[in-house]
Amino acid sequence: MLDQKAAPARLFGRDAELQALDAFFSRARRDGAVLLLSGEAGVGKSVLLDAAVAAAEAAGARVIRATGVQFEADVSYAVLNQLLLPLAPGFARLAEDERNALMVALGLLSGRVPDRTAIVQACLDVLRHEAEQRPLLLVVDDLPWIDRPTTLVLEHLAHHLAGSRIGLLTASRTGEDSHVDPSGLPALHVTPVDAAAADELLRSAFPEMGLRVRRRILTEARGNPLALLELAEALDPSQLSARAALPEVLPLTKGIEALFASRITQLPEPTRDALLLAALEGSGDLGLLRRTATAVTAVTADTTDSALIPAQAVKLIEIDRTANRVLFRHRLVRSAVVESSTNVERRRVHRRLADFFTRDTERRAWHLAESSVEPDEAVAALPRDWPCPRRTATTSSATTSSSTRRCSPRPAPTARPARSSGMAGDMPLTWPDSY
Repeated sequence: MLDQKAAPARLFGRDAELQALDAFFSRARRDGAVLLLSGEAGVGKSVLLDAAVAAAEAAGARVIRATGVQFEADVSYAVLNQLLLPLAPGFARLAEDERNALMVALGLLSGRVPDRTAIVQACLDVLRHEAEQRPLLLVVDDLPWIDRPTTLVLEHLAHHLAGSRIGLLTASRTGEDSHVDPSGLPALHVTPVDAAAADELLRSAFPEMGLRVRRRILTEARGNPLALLELAEALDPSQLSARAALPEVLPLTKGIEALFASRITQLPEPTRDALLLAALEGSGDLGLLRRTATAVTAVTADTTDSALIPAQAVKLIEIDRTANRVLFRHRLVRSAVVESSTNVERRRVHRRLADFFTRDTERRAWHLAESSVEPDEAVAALPRDWPCPRRTATTSSATTSSSTRRCSPRPAPTARPARSSGMAGDMPLTWPDSY
């Protein structure tokens, strides 16, 4: 059985996934089976693979793991090498032509590139012989980074496992291109955990966490287990216990920044600029973004729309033409966009946004404060001297005052912190399955 006890660590809110893995392994050990896991970065696919491996080994199966690696994606049969080298003693049982074909493919023998049919048949023979001794589980993570020749072999294996006592379990990130054709293969999409499980995870990992902080992290992470843990890990003890105020944009650890950083850094420069503008402007109003971009960067509205399309293609944002809004698909995407920019880039955009929001005194004050390098009493005085007409998703009286106090060369009086509307501290702890 694939249960919580067999997993390397307790898995919160994953009963359904563990049951699906249990059913998969039961089929695999009897008659062969395949299962393709998919899900967003950080949702817990690798942890579920660990749980499956632990349970399979406890049940007496042999497990061989392989992982696709980006820099080896163009190396033929790199992942097949990881899967079959542990079974090399079994190569001696193969017919000579099959053995030679397999060894050339794995780089163990020099020769001409062998026919793929011979390689596939050799793989099947080696794997089936091993599975005669005891059930065999092949686990392949990061499927999009697997080299194409290995992918073709695995696709053939996936359709010819019947009667073999071989299980093939793979995992891939949603939204990333892969050579694998999943048509007709059993699949399990791993979604974020529900609000109750997310809350239980934080309570277990960080019992000292204050209620207000926990609600903020629950809202930001939206059920992504890695995000839940990493956001909390990035806070210092006073912030974690709610003795100190949280920043307007929560800091990211290296682990959580990596969730989205690769997709952000590979975007064209105009797209990254448009994302940073959207992240710092904060309202999501596409019309406002067009006007802001035109005033800030001297580009046309059409150019702004075109710049955002590549970010939508890699599922960082959604452009809702009906509502005329740009939505970050995850709150952490916005944080990652800000974190991946330089101080100079952020100050430049903040300054230009301040120049644009001449009639919105609070937003102007906040952007001026964030664009300042040296203390500036004129900027620090803005919230005290001007009325504050409204709050936005990215600013509040608390965040604006905090920023402008940093600009004052004189010590600021201590004030009771206000609740930031941008923190969504009183939002219900529920979220959709996809976003």
